[in-house]
Amino acid sequence: MQLYLDKGLDALLRVAAHQVARNKHRAQSSYDMAPLAAYEPLPPGGPPRHFRATFCGLPFSDGSFVSDGHLTYGHRIETIVEATVESWRSIQA
Repeated sequence: MQLYLDKGLDALLRVAAHQVARNKHRAQSSYDMAPLAAYEPLPPGGPPRHFRATFCGLPFSDGSFVSDGHLTYGHRIETIVEATVESWRSIQA
């Protein structure tokens, strides 16, 4: 999620595609952690108790989460990602 916030969806998708390609070629190690080296691992002790935005808060209408448009849905997902990273960082202190 930190990679997504820092560099955007395209960068995240490139990293994911790279990992899938490694798996298809049966690389010695299962993951290439280099793209994530700049990020701290999750802190020990379990997840945060509170997130200011969650997937449960996504509006659902007409059988879809995107009933009011893909751009609006994308903004909501960004808010959830920001809230998640913010909550995890708050327990690192």
